[in-house]
Amino acid sequence: MLAAASCSPENPGSEAPPQAAAPAPALAEPTPETVASGGLIRGKAIIEMRNEMVKDLAGLELVLVPDDKAREITKVREERWRMLASRFNFNDGYNNLDLNAIGSTAVGLAVAQAKADDAGFYAFSNVPPARYRIYAQYKSMYASGYWLIPVEVKAVGDVVTVDINNDKFAEVYNYQQK
Repeated sequence: MLAAASCSPENPGSEAPPQAAAPAPALAEPTPETVASGGLIRGKAIIEMRNEMVKDLAGLELVLVPDDKAREITKVREERWRMLASRFNFNDGYNNLDLNAIGSTAVGLAVAQAKADDAGFYAFSNVPPARYRIYAQYKSMYASGYWLIPVEVKAVGDVVTVDINNDKFAEVYNYQQK
């Protein structure tokens, strides 16, 4: 599993101590308003840290990009890597992960946006039937990475659950692992 951040002994105090968990809200349930002309894509965003602590990604911003446009995101990733790697350290490609450029492209292509609540739950409602990619990014003082997760709404009224977690990273760079 990918280690995204660390609050291990070698990094004391890098994360706040765990708080007592508030009751998690249920995943967004379909209502006539949320599926009037499409489906519902919902899930929970979490990150598992090196010390096995699981953290809800409250406030994580997500965008929904049509699948046929998602190639533009990876194209920007490749172009920015080549440009930055040629200027600095060609062998350290992950260090040249330009989340600003990648994220700007994803937002420009997005057909919908969502933000995870305090417990890490998110939802896209009234999503027209089609294939999409969910884009989100994570950055801490120890790691940066992004997700580009395929999802499909097959028909009006469909409810699709896609959790955002370490296993689904498209790419991650851990500053502590060289």
